[in-house]
Amino acid sequence: MITEDYVSFEVAKFLKEKGFDESTIFVYYDFLPSSLCFPNEKCKRCALDLFYYDETTQVNNKFNNSMSIPKYISGEVYSAPTLQMAMKWLREMYDIHVVPRKDFFNGTYTGMIYDGRRENVFDKEDYIALVGYETYEKACEAGIKYCLENLI
Repeated sequence: MITEDYVSFEVAKFLKEKGFDESTIFVYYDFLPSSLCFPNEKCKRCALDLFYYDETTQVNNKFNNSMSIPKYISGEVYSAPTLQMAMKWLREMYDIHVVPRKDFFNGTYTGMIYDGRRENVFDKEDYIALVGYETYEKACEAGIKYCLENLI
């Protein structure tokens, strides 16, 4: 079964800090109120879930980081975009490209980062390579995180 891959809680926090304000269906909560937890299940910090507009109703509406948070939620709520959405935001807002590539010799993935704001972006000295990830998705996540921490 193919599923969507979302950024981690840590990357969602970085995205909000750097100005990401696109609408997403899923969000991360700093703390999910006990009224929203399943019975007999201990609530986890950073639960990836749909956004709740009230304490009893899970609403499949879109959330963005600039929305006001309902009073019953303590802590922050962070938009949780897919990896592809975060990479597109980096391209469109900052002309930074995260392009994972597979190394067919050892089977790992490399997150290639091209900064389009610099000249000669395809010269070997003008890209950053993050090497040795087991999956395409892990290389994407590492590339996005690197950009948010170091390039923006």
